Order: sequence, then structure tokens, then C-alpha cells
Amino acid sequence: MKIHATTNTTFRRIILAVISLLAAGALLLAMQEFLGSALGTPVLAQPDATTRYVAPTGSDPSNTCANSSTPCKTVQHAVDEAQPGDEVRVATGVYTGVQARAGITQVVYISKTVTVRGGYASTNWATSYPITQPTTLDARGLGRVLVITGAITPTVEGLRITGGDAAGLGGGHFEERDAGGGIYVVNGKPAFKNNWVFSNTTEWYGGGIFLFNSAAELRGNTITTNTADWGGGLHLAADSGAMLSDNAISANTATAGGGLAIDSSAAVLGNNVIKANTADWGGGLMISGPSRIATVDGNTIISNTAKHGGGGLYVNSSSPVLRRNTILSNTASHPNSTGGGLFIAQSSPVLINNLIARNSTGNKGSGLYIDDSSPHLLHTTIADNTGGDGSGIHVVDTNGPCVVVLTNTILASQMLGIYATSNNTVTLEGTLWHDNSSDTGGAGAILTGTINIHDDPAFVNPAAGDYHLSSDSLAIDAGVDAGVNTDIDGDPRLWPFDIGADEHAALCIHLPIALRVFP
Repeated sequence: MKIHATTNTTFRRIILAVISLLAAGALLLAMQEFLGSALGTPVLAQPDATTRYVAPTGSDPSNTCANSSTPCKTVQHAVDEAQPGDEVRVATGVYTGVQARAGITQVVYISKTVTVRGGYASTNWATSYPITQPTTLDARGLGRVLVITGAITPTVEGLRITGGDAAGLGGGHFEERDAGGGIYVVNGKPAFKNNWVFSNTTEWYGGGIFLFNSAAELRGNTITTNTADWGGGLHLAADSGAMLSDNAISANTATAGGGLAIDSSAAVLGNNVIKANTADWGGGLMISGPSRIATVDGNTIISNTAKHGGGGLYVNSSSPVLRRNTILSNTASHPNSTGGGLFIAQSSPVLINNLIARNSTGNKGSGLYIDDSSPHLLHTTIADNTGGDGSGIHVVDTNGPCVVVLTNTILASQMLGIYATSNNTVTLEGTLWHDNSSDTGGAGAILTGTINIHDDPAFVNPAAGDYHLSSDSLAIDAGVDAGVNTDIDGDPRLWPFDIGADEHAALCIHLPIALRVFP
């Protein structure tokens, strides 16, 4: 039996306090790991590996780069000298100059398993400080910055990667289409950690980073002010299965997927902040292609803009799992635009524990626009979305009927809760409605089920983006069993279950939304 959230019994307080303390401990460990890596951590090479050294004052000819007192001058020469397993440590400075390898042009070409790490001083090769001692690879518009190819597992850490331009270099889905202005990866499983990838460009795919058939790991990177047609910041293609966590993806520009585009890829995105990117379609993120299932879990998708559709996120011909995401304050800007927060077309995604709030559109679907699709939404909070027809959810069938299922949903403070055109069916169970001018509209079948509560959801502080349930919310204990065991914060769900993305827990402490995003 669930202990009622408003009783504050001693047992529940003890259990939840233990859970909160464990979570706080995990947070502190994560912060220590991040600060240690960012501000300076001694990194030891493997015992059987050789450390190579690079500094702007070094020299290349006949230099093995293995003596810290006589470093090499270029990263490429050190990589060429390195054997698999070696580490290349690069001192602070700006490294330019491109060269052709395998018919393509870049600053550094890597085809072996090595580690390239920046942030060192030529007087201290023991500890890397990439923030205060920046190491920059700058292609100055003359080619790509970094190319990685082959069945290898290199690591690239603590570098600033800028000035890349893939014009005329091809390498995209179609060979004549350019890809990967800053970083271009084909095959292999590289790891990118704590890099800053900025101001790179390509005509077609992946202005900052292009991954093709590459299960890369990207953790703690800042990817900003890059441009492309698809995937301004990143483009992930061809079943890459990449893992992206704790990255800041901001201020990138594209036609589709301003922040990033996932195309036929089983990529996993966790705990990233995707902010202030722009595109025609999918301001923050574009997901397309049916071959693999992408997972987008625990991300903050905020303040992105799409001209035509999907201010925060655009899903097309795909079936991703979208779980524990905050989709907040995104905009579809054109007067005829649709889907301020989320646009779903010809897809069958599963959405679990998502917050879709304060998004806006010029025409229809201020929160979600669903076209020719059959999504399943579990524990969703949809609130305060504005613009156009003011619908929290707008369902249409351009080519075929939609079947939309919503379980344990809060629909609050929109002009219109749900609108469905004829031939479409929306089925709800466990719904809290509040302060909508109209709850439903349109000629479609909207089946509201047996649990319908009309009352204030009593969010903690929605004006500040805090849509957690306060203790007097009637959403508490009012839902049905949807088979979901945790909530948007990862807190356990206890029967009877709450409606919406949050499971109220009196003693759990959550970071304000302002602390979850970067400046």
C-alpha cells in the first residue's frame, strides 16, 4: 500500500530521506568527477604506453615527441609518431595548418587508437587545465579540424575545435554531399570528453560533428554556433548507436535539426541541455528514419526556435523513446507554423514522464502537433502552451488516421486542451484538466475515460519553470497503473500513482530549473 503523500508519516519520511541522501551523494560524486576533469586532473598514461608531447614552440623533423623537454610542434606529427595506446599531450596554444590525408583535408587525421588531450602547459605536463590553458585546433576555413576513421577507439579530450569547413570534401549520406565541418567520424568508437566544438560549418550534414556508423561516446562537451543543412551542431547517421551525455548544445543553426539531427540511428541522449538552437524544422532536435530506435532520456530542450514546425523537437518517420525530458519555452515562429514544443509526423513514439510547457506556435499545436501518427504518452504534463489555436495537443490526419493514447496526463492552462480532426481517435485515462478555455474540440473521437479531475494541479512554481506537484495537488494518488516505476526526476512511483510527469514526494529535493541549464 502506498503511504499517502499528504500524511507525512514517519515511515515515508525515513524512506524518502534515505532516497534523497543517496541521490545527493551521487550528485556530489558526479560534480567531483566533472570539476576534477574540467579544472585540472592528473592523468597517467598506461604503463606500456608512450606519452608524446606537443607545444607551439616545438619542432617536428626527426622528433619522436617522446621527450617533454623537446616537444613536437604539430598534433598531426605526434599522432603519426604514436603507436596504438599512446597518449598525446598538447600544450595551450592555437594549432593551425591543414594537410591532405586519404584524399581529404584536415588539421588532424586519426586512424589508430590513441588519446589526444589538451590543456597542458609546457612547464607542467602532469596536469591538464583545459579551461584556463585552452588548446585550440583551428582549421581557419581551409578544411575539417579532425577526422577519425577505422575500427578504432581513440579518445579526444580538452580541446577547442573551431574554424572547420567541409566545403567540397563530401563524405555525407551521398558522397557528393559535404559532412562534418568540425569533426568527421566514420566507423569506430571514439570518445569525446570535455571539448568545445564551435564555429564550424558544412553545407549538408553536421556542422560541428558528423558521426557515420560510429558508436561514439560524447560526454561533457560544449557544441555551439555551428551551421549545416541537417544537424547544425551534430548529425548522427546510419545506426551509429552513439551515446551523448551531459553535453551543452546551443546556438547552432540548420534547416533541419538546429541543435542536432538523428537519422536512422539508435543513439542514446541522456542529460544533455539543448538550448537556443534554430532551424526551419526541429529547432532543438530532429529525429528521423525507421531502422533503429533512438532514446532521448532526461534532457532539457529549452528556448529553441523552428520557423515551420517542432520548435523543440521534430519526429518524422521514426519511433523513438522520449523519457523524462523537459521541453520548455520553445517556439514555432511562422504564422502558419505547427508544434511549438513537439511535432510528430508519420511516427509511433513512446513518451514517458515528459514535461511540455510554455511553448508557443503561430498556428496549431502550441504544445504538440500530431500528424499521421500513433504516439503513446504516459505520465505527461502539458501546461501553459500558447499561440495559434492555443491547443495543448492538435491531432490531424494528412494521409491516414491517428490513434493517440494518453495515460495519466495533466492538461492545464491552454486555450484548448486537445483538438482532433475527423477520422482520428484520442483515448485518455487518468486526466487532470484545469483552466483550459475548452478541454476538447474538433470532429475526431476524444474518449476521456473514467478518471477526469477538474481542478488546479497546484504546481510548485510554474512561473519559474517548476512543474513539480505541491502537497495539495489533486493529481496526487489519482492516476492508474501505467507500468511506469519512476518519474521525471527518477524518483520512485508508489501506488496509488500520481497524474503527470512528477510523483510527489514530500522530502525529495529537486534542483530548480534555472540550475539545470547553462547560461
